[in-house]
Amino acid sequence: MEVNVGIIGFGNVGQGTAKTLIKNRSLIEKKTGIRINLKTVADIKIDKLPTGWLKGVKLTKSADEIIEDEEIQIVAELIGGINPAKDYIIKALKRGKKVVTANKAVLANYWDEIQKACSDGKTEIKYEASAGGVIPVIESLEKSLVADDIIKIYGVLNGTTNYILSNMEEKEKPFEVLLKEAQKKGYAEANPYSDISGEDAAFKIFILTLISGKYAEFKRVHYEGIDKIMPVDFKYAHSLGYTIKLLAVSDSSDGKLDTFVRPMLVPLSHPIATLKGSLNKVVIKGNNSGETVYEGYGAGGIPTGVAVASNIVSLAVDIASKGREVQPLKRNFQKIPFKRDEERVFRWYIRFVVKEGVGIIHKLSGCLARYGISIKAIHQEEVPKALYSKLPFVITVHKTPEPTIKKALKTMEKFPFLVIPPLLIPFLEV
Repeated sequence: MEVNVGIIGFGNVGQGTAKTLIKNRSLIEKKTGIRINLKTVADIKIDKLPTGWLKGVKLTKSADEIIEDEEIQIVAELIGGINPAKDYIIKALKRGKKVVTANKAVLANYWDEIQKACSDGKTEIKYEASAGGVIPVIESLEKSLVADDIIKIYGVLNGTTNYILSNMEEKEKPFEVLLKEAQKKGYAEANPYSDISGEDAAFKIFILTLISGKYAEFKRVHYEGIDKIMPVDFKYAHSLGYTIKLLAVSDSSDGKLDTFVRPMLVPLSHPIATLKGSLNKVVIKGNNSGETVYEGYGAGGIPTGVAVASNIVSLAVDIASKGREVQPLKRNFQKIPFKRDEERVFRWYIRFVVKEGVGIIHKLSGCLARYGISIKAIHQEEVPKALYSKLPFVITVHKTPEPTIKKALKTMEKFPFLVIPPLLIPFLEV
């Protein structure tokens, strides 16, 4: 049997998907008995893109040409961004097409509308590549772990930030230099905001939370970025037995849902601590199944293209079996209370950069004491006298509610001896 496919968007992921489908066409047919025919590719800049290797594939600037083609059964939306991608997805679903997307922004912002378009059971959308790339995290949540109550999902869900942080750790280069390196290597976009700010990982952890069966709201996903981290933070982290990773976390283990993305201190003994380069790693904890760990490339044209192509093949098998495969889960989300800010309690790492002076530690510790915050330790490495105008040191404190520690830091920012605002990072509790 032959199944016709159309790709909307022919950037890195679109090209990676097409290359996978064409290169592995015979392999896919041997495994499934289905011939995947890439019929049409649409991109508004199609005449400026490398398409000479697409033999027998129709090229067009119009996405509607794919959506309205009755012979095309599966549409892959790979243009990125929210508009017009969302409109293409909804329109294709309403025309009875099966859809594959890697678009986490659309899924995070229009999840309910997209699921409603699939509610008649005649069509379906798959999105494995939207959260974790080639790592089969979504498939595991939907199939392998569907019988368990998922109480925690956490890990590194953005390859760009992991590349920057792991290289900062190893090479002691500053953030700005490493960001430019990441852009040159294609790990970071020309506008890197979504990656660097934590937004990209926030989209992904939100999607994974929904797929795990928990009701979530994207506006409640707190996210922070990595641009304030300095090489010296890794020196102090190592001295404490930790490293620093940008972690995405969805935690309902105490009966309240907490979803966030932020830099965290991770024990050097933890599996995530050793993750290098642009790799992703996700840990899923079930109430009965315990922890399962997934690692692989979460971004890049070919790895993401493989995930998209695999979703396409899965839908093609469903078409060939005339829908006899299990239909998409009708999601009745488990609604549990959202964790309030004052219930978010961590041990904290606070890094200061100060001018040399007398009584600095006394003033900082006094400020913490006024807010009832207990200091665990003070750490300061020797620095050359020439650097006394910018002295870094660290105070670690015992478990404290996040609003309390932030109020204390807000007060500290008024101290004239501070060169830059303090950096606050929580410890990962495992």
